[in-house]
Amino acid sequence: MSSWSRRLRSQLVRCMACTFGYVLLIRWPSIATFSMPAHPTHLAGRLGTPALTNAEDSYKIIPLLAPSEVEATLKLAKSVSMVASVRLGPQMIWQMDLYRDGSWMPDTADFQELLRAPMDELQKQVSSLDWCLGEDVAISRFFLCRYLPKEGYATGLRNLAPHRDKTSFLSAACSLSAPITNSGFYIVPNAENLTERVYSNAPAGHFTIHRWNLLHGVSTQAQEERYSLVAWWKPRNCFASQIFFCPGATGDPQAALDRGQMALKEGETSVAEKWFRVGAREGDESCRLYLILALFRQGSQTQVEEALSLREAEDEAAILGFAKHLTDDFQIEEAKTLLQGMSSPHALNQLAVVFVRAKDYEGARALLTEAAQAGESSAMHNLVLFCERGIGGPVDEASAKHWRQTASELPSIS
Repeated sequence: MSSWSRRLRSQLVRCMACTFGYVLLIRWPSIATFSMPAHPTHLAGRLGTPALTNAEDSYKIIPLLAPSEVEATLKLAKSVSMVASVRLGPQMIWQMDLYRDGSWMPDTADFQELLRAPMDELQKQVSSLDWCLGEDVAISRFFLCRYLPKEGYATGLRNLAPHRDKTSFLSAACSLSAPITNSGFYIVPNAENLTERVYSNAPAGHFTIHRWNLLHGVSTQAQEERYSLVAWWKPRNCFASQIFFCPGATGDPQAALDRGQMALKEGETSVAEKWFRVGAREGDESCRLYLILALFRQGSQTQVEEALSLREAEDEAAILGFAKHLTDDFQIEEAKTLLQGMSSPHALNQLAVVFVRAKDYEGARALLTEAAQAGESSAMHNLVLFCERGIGGPVDEASAKHWRQTASELPSIS
């Protein structure tokens, strides 16, 4: 039994739900701990010096732009108009797309002249990385960012909160502004302590590149005006969609869970399944549960059989906790699919709650009756109110009295 499943069992309590009756209150699983895999690789930059690799090999720094190229690009960046696109508290990040999905954007001829050769070299360097997992990975977006200074901004730093990129497979950032110690791009080594940060402190013109699963962010000093170039990579055959999967992907289960949930939300269930398998292989319980749901959703005989097998192997408290999460999030059909065919009293009671959310009160009453007859006390309490109020069937005072008395005779949960 998993650690959070044990916590679930110890935290089962009775509570009112839907203004009538009692249901099981089950805590949703905690976020998985971040870890950084290691695949030692060294690169050489255009300046003829080796790229820097930090000890955990979670990011790499590629020297790319010469000082004259940095100066010319920064001068050009300061002369163009940008669109405010990302909010940092009271601040905004201003951006300008230079290149997207294989083509330079209109009105970027001056940037093309300066950056086409460095971009080609950056692509060449990245293509040699084992991080690409043998995929034909190419730059899908190349854009300019501007972080504005703020007079009297009290907090001292403007933070792009720790996050994982969800629509790129590899990412890179390059400051065009003179570097300031402990400012700019940072990584978070431990997802359980988001205040712990490791800054790359890369010189201007150096690209800090990282994989899809790295927890990272950006901080800038209050009075600092910072310009940066950012590049995102995707498999070349996935440019048309934000949802994609790279065969061979491994790493942080939470990152795989994020990608899978995004794919599931967009209806790309087969892609979601692949990402959930990545996390499930790492032993992540949430990914295992979402994998069951993704298999049920797709519905082929083979997939349903695998889903049933995985559900059978999973701890029941975990399945019920997941079903409650789905129900609370109004994913009614998903919760119903997950629980259908489960015959334990606890599962029947949870399924009855799902039926109530779906306004199928007659079905809910039948499930509560079956669960109560099997000794489930929460179902007995629920059934009392169904019978007293005529929910899902006629008023039945005799049955209400019977189930109230039966429930009162059961041992209490301490």
